[in-house]
Amino acid sequence: DASLNTIYCKPKDADNDWLIDFGGIAKWKASGYQTYLPVTVGADTFHYQDQWGCSGQVRLAKGEDNLCMDVSGTTGKKYDKGSILHVSQCPPPRQDHKEEETTDWIAPPTGAGPIRLRFHYERCACISVGQNDAEDGDRELEVGMPIKLDDCSGDISERCQWIMPPTTYGSILSGLNPKFCLGYSQDEDSEGRQNLELVLCKNNRKHKWLTPCPGVPPESNPHQLSGSGVLTRKVRPRFCVEKDSECPDNLICSAQDGICKTVEQDSSDEEGEE
Repeated sequence: DASLNTIYCKPKDADNDWLIDFGGIAKWKASGYQTYLPVTVGADTFHYQDQWGCSGQVRLAKGEDNLCMDVSGTTGKKYDKGSILHVSQCPPPRQDHKEEETTDWIAPPTGAGPIRLRFHYERCACISVGQNDAEDGDRELEVGMPIKLDDCSGDISERCQWIMPPTTYGSILSGLNPKFCLGYSQDEDSEGRQNLELVLCKNNRKHKWLTPCPGVPPESNPHQLSGSGVLTRKVRPRFCVEKDSECPDNLICSAQDGICKTVEQDSSDEEGEE
């Protein structure tokens, strides 16, 4: 079913063949009522991540300002198409999440897709490429392009697709061109807001975010598919010895704690200690 809780089979029917695909890397086939899996699908090994589990604040990861991704209205309403997205002081945590909050978002559970406003699901964060985004849709991306609310109730434009960090910390990349990332202006506008805009990802440590849920590593979702839920294998640390590293490709053995990490994660840890 849609929640991945139950697999329905038809007795004595050839249509019972099905395929489980864990993130696009390892695939296991099953026929009839017997599964061929190296491990059972359980809480210790896998977890199911849906859109509600990925709801919450999108916070800036560095600094003492406690800033969150927020939205302001254009005509007195907070959720109009074209409303400006900016950073603002994060509100304190609440026990009751039924009240609407403009800093509550839904991150894409598969690690790629739209970042939706939680209480207005049809609105999401999109790159504004011109006065008429529909007509200027083929325009190349540029540093400084603003991020605004747009309609995501139907076909979702690539301007509204984002690639989330594999963990809950890191850069949020544009799905249209991953050399650009979600950032914010250093200057305030006439209303005193620091608006969200595109920045270059390369060598840009300032625009890192804390997201409501971990994304899916690119190698586990090579086609950057979006969806409302995903079943993923739990990430466990891989231990190593610096002189005899057994880390997978693109990972290094951290001398600090003896765990395989990306260069970016290792550098971030060292900065945190300083």
